[in-house]
Amino acid sequence: MTHAIAPASHDGVLASLELLAARGEDPTALVYDRLFALHPDYRTRFGRDMDDAVKGAMLSQTISAMFEFLGDPRAGGYGLATEMVAHEGYDIPREVFISFFVVIREVARDSLGDAWTVAFEAGWADLVDAIEAYLGDVVPSDVDYTHSG
Repeated sequence: MTHAIAPASHDGVLASLELLAARGEDPTALVYDRLFALHPDYRTRFGRDMDDAVKGAMLSQTISAMFEFLGDPRAGGYGLATEMVAHEGYDIPREVFISFFVVIREVARDSLGDAWTVAFEAGWADLVDAIEAYLGDVVPSDVDYTHSG
């Protein structure tokens, strides 16, 4: 099964994130507020992250992983799978891990308001569906930690 993302979808996701970045506002607090609204019990896991540095780094790494997946779903998917299995080791179920991508899309959509386009929506839908399909097939034995950084 292929998890390739259509070029138009790729462009929609990138354009939405570029527009969001151009606004100059850090979305970290919005992303994590929404995540914690969905999964309140995970808030305590970030109790010492008073300045959002850890949350910001995790969001940045997630967006980088999304870019890698958009460019090469096989290589990018492997990186996402490695992170998902590692998070499962911290008792973060894959459903919660995957929901983070949905949360990022929702925050981008809400933040961009009227600037959110049909192309953005279609791109994000394709990306989230492809990530969910790829990660849904992963079993921990598929991940070789000897090759991770």
